[in-house]
Parts: sequence; C-alpha cells; structure tokens
Amino acid sequence: MTHFKRATVYLALGRAKPATDDLDRVIQLKPDFAAARYQRGTLLLKQGRLDEAHIDLEWVDVPWDYNLREVRAKCFEAIGDKQSAINDLRAATKLHKDNTEGYLKLSKLSYDLADLDDALNSVRECLKVDPDHKPCFSHYKSLRKVSKDLEAVKRLSSESDFAGCISRAQAALENPHPDLVTFEIKSRLCSCQLKYSGFKDVLLQMMAVIRLSVLQGGEAEAAVSTCSDAIKLNPNAHTYCDRADAHIAADNFEEALRDYQEAANLEPDLNRAQSGIQKTQKLIRQAKKRDYYKILGVKRPRTECVWIPRTANKKEILRAYRKLAQKWHPDNFRGDEKQSAQNKFIDIAAAKEVLSDPEKRQKFDNGEDPLDPEAQANQGFHPFGGQGFQHFTFKFNW
Repeated sequence: MTHFKRATVYLALGRAKPATDDLDRVIQLKPDFAAARYQRGTLLLKQGRLDEAHIDLEWVDVPWDYNLREVRAKCFEAIGDKQSAINDLRAATKLHKDNTEGYLKLSKLSYDLADLDDALNSVRECLKVDPDHKPCFSHYKSLRKVSKDLEAVKRLSSESDFAGCISRAQAALENPHPDLVTFEIKSRLCSCQLKYSGFKDVLLQMMAVIRLSVLQGGEAEAAVSTCSDAIKLNPNAHTYCDRADAHIAADNFEEALRDYQEAANLEPDLNRAQSGIQKTQKLIRQAKKRDYYKILGVKRPRTECVWIPRTANKKEILRAYRKLAQKWHPDNFRGDEKQSAQNKFIDIAAAKEVLSDPEKRQKFDNGEDPLDPEAQANQGFHPFGGQGFQHFTFKFNW
C-alpha cells in the first residue's frame, strides 16, 4: 500500500514517471490489485501507450462504472479491436441512459464494421434522448441513405435488374464510406456487372441481333476493376471468384487461374474455387492448341461460377462458319495468299466440325481436342473426309 499511496501523490503532483514506477512495483507484488491497474491503465492511456493500457484495463472488473468502460473502449478502438470497444460502449450506454456521445460513438463503430442495423439502432437511441442533437441527426441521415442504397442494390440484384443494381451501387459509391461498407457495395457491384454482361447476351439473342464476338472487353474490364477495388478493401474468396469469372469473360485465363487459386487458399473447401481451377486449367490447355470458338468468333461456355451460361448455339455456329468460309475460300486468293487462305479455311472447317457435333463439342469443352492428330491417329481424321483439299467442293446452304 505504501507504493500505491505514494503513486497517487505523484499523480496529484503531475509526476508521471515516478508514479508509473511505483505502480509497476505494486502490480509486480500484487497483479490483481484492481485500483493500481486502473491508475496505471489510465496513466498509460494519457501517454498514448495504448497497447499496454488496454491490458491493465482489461484486468479491472467494473460492471457499474460506465466512465471506465468508455476509457477501455477508447483503448480497444485505438488498437483496432472495434468489436470489444462496441461491447464496452454498449454496457456504458445501458449504465448511463442519457449518454448521447456514447450512443453516437457506438453507432459510428458499428458503421465501421458495416453493421448498419446496429449503427441505425444506436443513433436512434441518441435521438430519443435528444431529438435536436445535430451530430446524431447528421449521422442518422448518412446512415439511412447508405442503408437504403444497399437494400436497393440487393433487391435489384435478386430481381435480375442488373442495370439498376449497377446504377444504384455506383451512386452509393459517390459518397465516402468506411472500408468495410465500401467493400460491401463494390463486391455487389462487381457481381452485378458480371451478371449484367451475361444477361445482355441473353437479351441480344432474344432480339436476334446478337453479335458473334466474345463478351465486350469494356464490360469485362469494368467488372475486373470493381472486383479489384473490393479485394483491396477486404480479400475475400468469393470476390476473387467473381474477378476470375470476369477475367475468363475477357479470355485472360492465366489471371483467372491465379484468382481461383487465391480463393482456394482463403477457403480450401470452397467448391466454386476448386471447380473454377479445373475449368480454367482446361481453358489454358485449349488456348495452347486450336481454339475453335476463337476461330469462328463465337461464344465459349463460361465456367460454372457464372450466373448465366454463355455459349453459342448450332445456328450461330453455322452462320459464323458460312460467313468465314465464304471470306477465306481459297478460290478468292492468288499466289502466296492462296496457301495461307487454304490453311485458314481448313481451321474454319475443323471448328465447324467440332462445334456443330454435340459429342465432339463436349469433348472440346472438357479440355480434349477431338481432332488432335495424336488422339485421332487410329481414326485417320481429315476435315474433308480424307480426300484432300483439291477434291473438296464448297457449297452454301442458305
């Protein structure tokens, strides 16, 4: 007790160093001396030594002291343990019902953790105590707006209104938010951008104006960019998978594989990541050989991770084949260009052969080239029936 009493005198005189030395000695002799822990924790807090302060204050069991709970909450917040800070502030506001500043702080901490429901409940308690509290009212308006935006984004996505989802999410991002709230918005924006690209494909098919090119690069790149922003804020396995899907839409298979692998590292049991790795590895193997989808300029199947399967039907394949075969028919060329056109024409015919046959197309989609010379060595395949090009007669069936 001598050391403790002397420490309190030193504190009254403003002599922090000798007071700290005496309190250290007290706690060394009696580690569970709550009053000494409280004094030293408060002193360390004032000195900015937050890592040490919160240890002392955690020792102190003060269920009825709301002031100390607020002090300890400040320590928890300073070291990044916001959930523990929330727990202490929640208890402090119950002990002191008129604590408007406590309610406001509690709401802001919940907002930082993207818990908008708790944030709104806390700030409403502040306004119940003082309806004219300007900081609480201003914070309430901001919370209400972002909460409505997120609710709308979720609803529009569930209703398949992906254009509306994108527009509402982008509008929400015009205002600054805590990192976790921004992540929540951007991860949903990324998902809607990716789904919207597939949804547009379906609409275009229904309108009979579908383009024969692969997914427009701008849309895929926008999804990649948004997902990348979300990942910077909060690396998440599902968001890595979303970005991988966007990379595949842009035919960036190596980048997609890295993202699926990163997702698998974060969540080893995530089936979406494991199946994505397998699919992408097959796409990479195909890319090193002839890519029949690219040859005809038609859509390849997406990975299982994407909401809408994107793949060309037989009618689109035949339309692309006729157009390219007419363009690259060797009779349209002379001299050295004729041989190059002949090789191109053979590739076009091979692509039509594979993609218009369901069985061969399935093999190709599974990573196996049914026209690979090694695989077909015993079958003697030739795209023109084994007769050679000079005996082939090209006909259009319009």
